[in-house]
Amino acid sequence: MLARRTLGIAALALGAALLSAPPAGAGEGFLGRCPLFPVLGAGQDGATGGVTAWFRQRNDRSTVQGLRVWVRGLVDAEGAALWVTPPGLTDAQEVGDLALAQDSDGELTGSGYFEVIVDSRFDDGSEIPAGLESMVKLASARIEVRTTDADAVETASLQGRIPEFRFRDIVLRPGSPGTSGRTVRMVRPPEPVVPPDDVARGSVRIWRRPQAGGARMGLAIYARFLTADESYEVWLEDPAGELQEVGALDSTADGLGYWSVDTATGETLPPEAGEDDVRGLRGRRIEIRRSGVTDPSLIAILPRVR
Repeated sequence: MLARRTLGIAALALGAALLSAPPAGAGEGFLGRCPLFPVLGAGQDGATGGVTAWFRQRNDRSTVQGLRVWVRGLVDAEGAALWVTPPGLTDAQEVGDLALAQDSDGELTGSGYFEVIVDSRFDDGSEIPAGLESMVKLASARIEVRTTDADAVETASLQGRIPEFRFRDIVLRPGSPGTSGRTVRMVRPPEPVVPPDDVARGSVRIWRRPQAGGARMGLAIYARFLTADESYEVWLEDPAGELQEVGALDSTADGLGYWSVDTATGETLPPEAGEDDVRGLRGRRIEIRRSGVTDPSLIAILPRVR
């Protein structure tokens, strides 16, 4: 059984703030989310909840990933615990206790919250549930919230199943004022090219936001189903129509890859692009190639941004 990790007393003071799911912002990258539904006959027909599991690889190759669970509407629950059945297994494993919220009189409100965050930059003892390699391995995992009543009887009260992980924009938060951005799908190169990663998928985002002191802008590539633990190169078409190597990314053990340029962090557009504004990159070809391989794994044509 994994060591438990709860939010402690501070989380109990959240009270009504736990009545809605925590937002999963655009900075969280690869994301799987599922609702939790009452288990028939468990006596929690009015309860509801949700699960968010996410993974992000930073540009410095470090990773940060997390699991968040929220519930509300529990009745007569003196405790609640999170259980996970990993893909391919039949036995559920306990992950940890949910922090149950209290009102101003110290009465339980029926709401609870659990969170664990694992950041490769820090070794604070946090663990990925069920001994998995990454949160992405939770795709298709069964999630349960088991409640305990005043007589210490444990009941499976809520359940759900995390679907396949999806991409979320990493560079920008939703609703950034004045932002002009476009995301296009990266595809396999056409025949007769035989790409080395024939099941790879990805997308590329190009964006620009006017602001005081000069526009903030950038490019970001997200890819999955790459070859695990491999090095890749990013190639971009220059003004003369020739492809130039402009960056590198490393795929994770799950075949996920991320690369970006963000001028707000002091970076500039690749000098090989011959442009200092992303608006000049319209119609340029961009590729991901496995290091040492000439044929690309994924390609796209950059769209127009205002």
